[in-house]
Amino acid sequence: MIAESVEIAKGERTLDALLPEIIALLGAASLAIGLALQGALSNVAAGVMILLFRPYRIGDLIETGGRQGVVKALDLFTTELATPDNIKVVVPNGKVFGDVILNYSHHARRRVDVVFKAPLSTDLVAVLQRLRDRVENDPRVRKDPAPLIEVTDLSEAFAKAAVRAWTNREDFAAVKTDLMLSAHL
Repeated sequence: MIAESVEIAKGERTLDALLPEIIALLGAASLAIGLALQGALSNVAAGVMILLFRPYRIGDLIETGGRQGVVKALDLFTTELATPDNIKVVVPNGKVFGDVILNYSHHARRRVDVVFKAPLSTDLVAVLQRLRDRVENDPRVRKDPAPLIEVTDLSEAFAKAAVRAWTNREDFAAVKTDLMLSAHL
């Protein structure tokens, strides 16, 4: 025992003396590796959650993180979207799962909401009747629930009105466009 102390004192280091330094070095290396992999591991965890809970599938039209597009690919790390103008957007799953996800493809039916303003000098009753006729005669608009046409606000210069009609998901954009044009004309 005394011989060991003398050897260490002379500058010779044994494994017992180096062990705390080795453990400290391994701990620091593990911490560095853990911090470097933190983003990747959170993306993997989010990817697993997305695959388990399925808030969207390949082919769905979604919006997340301010980006809208059709899901083209989904793996453990990223979700790939194609925007309406065909730009490829790759979003890390950690950002997707940590943000609000709007899935426009999930339900078979969607409600079209067209809100518009008309000057008070306009014959508002005639405009609303024209919209009611348009909605009731459009085969793409569902009868149940019944379309709703209402005045939502009146000001000194304008009347604000809304048309709310249910349609199939595939017809949403066309019905909305037609209703906006009908409200304008």
